[in-house]
Amino acid sequence: MIDQGYFEDKLNGERERAVKTLGWAESEFKNHDMSIQEAMPDSADNEIADAATDTLTMQLDSAYQRRAAARVNAIDGALQRMRMGQFGTCINCGREISRARLEAIPWTPYCRDCAQDLQALD
Repeated sequence: MIDQGYFEDKLNGERERAVKTLGWAESEFKNHDMSIQEAMPDSADNEIADAATDTLTMQLDSAYQRRAAARVNAIDGALQRMRMGQFGTCINCGREISRARLEAIPWTPYCRDCAQDLQALD
């Protein structure tokens, strides 16, 4: 039997950290928010290298922001499944998700076997 109170606290703590990370990522992205056109200089190889670095930084910030948002969404999904009485049950096969897996990834909607099968499809 899964201790829902324990995992609810764990998920809420993870959500708080993920929201802070998302806020940081969004502010970083805004700080670098410029079009590639603006980042590209008119002359000099050094400036081109700097522009390329800036562009890469913007792309990394954007990817980090997407990952943080996905984490918040995954945690919200787990909390929703908890409210529906479905937390700890694989949404793919219906088997119970092991406690060890929930300890490691409390927001996971999949048991280990289904997660591996889905990852193999990617």
